[in-house]
Amino acid sequence: MIEDKDHMNRGRLFGGATLIVLGLMLFLERYGVVEIGQYWRFWPLLLVFFGLFQLVAPRSPSDRGSGLWLLLIGAWLQINLVNLFGLSFHTSWPLLLILIGVGILLGGFFPQLDPEDPAAE
Repeated sequence: MIEDKDHMNRGRLFGGATLIVLGLMLFLERYGVVEIGQYWRFWPLLLVFFGLFQLVAPRSPSDRGSGLWLLLIGAWLQINLVNLFGLSFHTSWPLLLILIGVGILLGGFFPQLDPEDPAAE
């Protein structure tokens, strides 16, 4: 029980600190103090980071599945925003369908990865 509380507190601290930093950066940009426009295309890395965090320190078995989804969606978005491998949203959306299909299949084979399955808790 204490372990769950510590993990919950770390999650709240991490989430709160992330929102504060993001809000501060956006606020400072609006007033011309900093220029984050060129860095804004890297926002999907936040999803990748949150996904990795859930994979490494899950609170429940379903957190691993959620973390994997955040990681994959964040990576797909980032690849498209920087046109890595020549991919763009226009050319790579079928890959997103494939990822979703694989996720549905894996959820059937490994219910502990399915964040929607109450039996996975």
